[in-house]
Amino acid sequence: PFALDVVAATDSARSEVVLYVINPTSSAIATNICMNHAPLLKTAKAIVLQGNLSDENTPEQPDKIAPKEISVTMAPTVKHTFAPYSYTVMFFDR
Repeated sequence: PFALDVVAATDSARSEVVLYVINPTSSAIATNICMNHAPLLKTAKAIVLQGNLSDENTPEQPDKIAPKEISVTMAPTVKHTFAPYSYTVMFFDR
């Protein structure tokens, strides 16, 4: 079975909701993130760290595993696919 490890938190100082998601599996996992009870959220972005379990940064490839910022389209239900072996932090701003 597919499994995501997810934690959600609010940051009142920055007026945002933050979602931390780990996909520990070898498969991409498509999800729907329900935002129905957060109508004040206006923008979103995500930072993703992803690589195979055997990947490592080396002097020849210092950025093989590096954070990448991606855009997230806001909607009452956010559709997102979490990459295999990834750690994603999603920021939803008010």
